[in-house]
Amino acid sequence: MSTSVRHTGIVVDDLSLWITFLTKNFDFYIWVEQLEKGEFISNLLGIADCEVQTVKLRDSKEGAIELLHFQSPANHREFSDSVAPNSFGITHIALEVKFLDSKIETLSEQGFFPISPVKLSADGKARVCYLRGPEQVLFELVELVA
Repeated sequence: MSTSVRHTGIVVDDLSLWITFLTKNFDFYIWVEQLEKGEFISNLLGIADCEVQTVKLRDSKEGAIELLHFQSPANHREFSDSVAPNSFGITHIALEVKFLDSKIETLSEQGFFPISPVKLSADGKARVCYLRGPEQVLFELVELVA
């Protein structure tokens, strides 16, 4: 039996900001959008009376990100810029891009700035940088070098 990643879920506060960030800058498209509530989702997540707006976005290679915006319950853990690349748990989302310098310029105009300069990977196969995207989530942008 083979295993593959179906999607990665991210709980967000500003759903429209995330959708715009991913569709405008990285060519993701909305695959599924729905309001999930009721016994199934509440039991699945272990959260009573759960109501969550979910938006699944896909890239051109069928990779998927699921954005979750909880409408109920309203008490969330706050996002923080204290997550660092060496923190325990999920730390960043890596996206392969073309024209990295142009992408960084476009993102900077939108208020999303690199936290490190572009560097050539140790094996010389990629140009890479980190930046904070919506709600302080770290993104690693990777441009493959021919």
